[in-house]
Amino acid sequence: MAEPKTFGRGSSAVYAALFVLAMLIGCSNLSNSGPLWPDSSQYANAAAMIHDWLLSGKILHPWQFAERNYTQFPAFHLPYHPPGYPALLALFFLLTGVSYNSARIFIALCLWAAGCSFYGILRRTGSSRIAAFCGSLLLMT
Repeated sequence: MAEPKTFGRGSSAVYAALFVLAMLIGCSNLSNSGPLWPDSSQYANAAAMIHDWLLSGKILHPWQFAERNYTQFPAFHLPYHPPGYPALLALFFLLTGVSYNSARIFIALCLWAAGCSFYGILRRTGSSRIAAFCGSLLLMT
């Protein structure tokens, strides 16, 4: 049995539709952006700290940078797990600047990536294009 295509003319339309949905979900009411869930500021602060560290010129001295940063901003800290998400958000902040609006757009892009990945997984496991699209919509919402 031939493996289903996960990218092509029809799939690019699916990925575009998933992008629009992710932006609608992630950026709705963007003008009132701010901490929308209890730990959002923790991740944004961690990303801002990593962002500042990347721009500090002290890239080889993270411990010294963290000590100085904690002295200046005692409430800022990295979450108690691997800082993968805050690090990716910090890289996004390098492109867009540090703000809740940027963080919300990043979250929407992560949602889109999750939806596209799930669509690809479903297609590779033999689901029809419509079933995979509906499953991705369900995941994203």
